[in-house]
Amino acid sequence: MASRLVIDAADELSRATVAFTQGYEVGHDDPRRNALFDRLEGSTKRVLRSWAPSSDWALLVTGGLGAFVAYRNEIWDLVGGALIATEAGAASWTSADGDLLIVGGPDVVAALRDLVTR
Repeated sequence: MASRLVIDAADELSRATVAFTQGYEVGHDDPRRNALFDRLEGSTKRVLRSWAPSSDWALLVTGGLGAFVAYRNEIWDLVGGALIATEAGAASWTSADGDLLIVGGPDVVAALRDLVTR
């Protein structure tokens, strides 16, 4: 019998592994990308950069990640995973400009939202 996927909401931000992905058009000289990455790296256990969003979504819904952070990603890298994560109980937040999406355990998403909006 298959188990239902459930987001692991246990970890606090400093103990969470967070996946970070960016869209194809985002360069390494993008100031917002660099600020986001620096904040994530300084406030989490680790930042995973797999360059494979589908793998990151799978890790999120099976308990291997505290959150998935996407900056200016293409829509096809987001919609399927976001649907699966939502069905598994994930919380999500999108920035007002639509460039940043955070999905994960409710406490980790809230902490990340506070981190990236200050």
